Amino acid sequence: MAESQKCLDLRHGNTHFKDEITQAAGGETLTRCFACGICTGCCPVSEIDNRFRPSSIIQMVLLGQKEDLLKSDLIWYCWQSLSCSFHCQQGVKFASILRDLR
Repeated sequence: MAESQKCLDLRHGNTHFKDEITQAAGGETLTRCFACGICTGCCPVSEIDNRFRPSSIIQMVLLGQKEDLLKSDLIWYCWQSLSCSFHCQQGVKFASILRDLR
C-alpha cells in the first residue's frame, strides 16, 4: 500500500517552534538529527505502529509544524524506552524532546 504524502506550505510554519524546543532540557540536541532513521528502527512503538517515527517528529519540529504536531496523538505513543536516544549516533535526545512537546 502506498503511503500518501501531503505538500507542506512552509510559509505558514511556526519559525519559533524549533527555538522553543531547543531552549528546553535535551532540546539543544534537536538540530543534530539528519533523519537517518536509526531511532525509528530501534523503537518498540514503531514496530507496532508504523505511523510513529521519531525522525519524522523531529522533522516536523524543524519545519515549524507546531500546530499539526501538538494536535497529533503521535506524541503520546512513545513509551519512553530511551532506545532511540541510546542508539542515536548524533546524540539526539529524542525522549527528552518528546517530553517537552507533551
